Amino acid sequence: MSNLNGGCVASDSIIITTAAKAMANMIQMSQYDPPIQGGYDEPNDKRAILNQCKDIEQGIDEVERYIEQIQGLYRRLLTDADPTRENAIRSQADGLASDAKRLYQNLVQRLKGIKQTPGSGESINSAQIGRVERKLKSAITNFHAVQSDFRKDLEAQMARQYRIVRPDATDEEVKEAVQDPSQQQIFSQALMQSDRRGDAQKVSQMVRARHDEILKIERDLLELSQMFQDLDAIVIQQEAAVERIDDQTEQIHNNITKGNEEIGGAIKKARARNKKKWICLGISIPPPSSPTHILEVFHSPMLVSLWLWDWKPSNSVSGQ
Repeated sequence: MSNLNGGCVASDSIIITTAAKAMANMIQMSQYDPPIQGGYDEPNDKRAILNQCKDIEQGIDEVERYIEQIQGLYRRLLTDADPTRENAIRSQADGLASDAKRLYQNLVQRLKGIKQTPGSGESINSAQIGRVERKLKSAITNFHAVQSDFRKDLEAQMARQYRIVRPDATDEEVKEAVQDPSQQQIFSQALMQSDRRGDAQKVSQMVRARHDEILKIERDLLELSQMFQDLDAIVIQQEAAVERIDDQTEQIHNNITKGNEEIGGAIKKARARNKKKWICLGISIPPPSSPTHILEVFHSPMLVSLWLWDWKPSNSVSGQ
């Protein structure tokens, strides 16, 4: 029977190790495919953003398959009573969970880069980006739920084990022993006082390991929450950028409107000034005594210079 169990454990180890290597290769490959960074040259391929989104979706699908394996390992951790096998399973689960977390972080960074790329606001691109973002958030939420549920199950199991050796313990004492690292000595003392010394020592080892697991999961949950904040932050940055563009556009429009008003006023003033010049000129020229006198007046240097002085400003103002 022990050989059978050992064979199962070895077989599972091979499968899980293979999965871990596959995930490590995926993470390594994704690192060679850097995210598109906003503010740089716009990609020549119009489908570049859509292709990037497709790659992220494939990464999400792949990592979710590993989350299912992690969930299976967590269930085994809660049912396996052998410390040796439990340590091996825990090591495999922790390795896969760490790889999954790194891959999620990489996908988040890639999506942030895509959202900052010129052209990401176009309707076809923004719709695809939004869909991928929702899928990524859903996947992170699923991973968060798997980790959170496992932590709760561990705490419940530790509480049951504590009550085995301390059946008279109050709920507050049990909670304190399970959640407070400084109170683990109390649990060890309770186990050492048990009549079942051998079982108590075995349970003590398992509980200490599971308490460390709870602390690790709490750190993982914080990092997963930070991923959500990173995704939300880029949305806020984009909205702020759009607002700045709108403000600049409105300011330019106001400047153009004001400039047109000033040009219109200048044209009116120029026309009024020119009209007054001609009136003054008409008053200053005496009435002609003959047709020859008229020609002499209109060909006089003073009149020609006045006409040119009047024509140039009006044309230059109108041209503006």
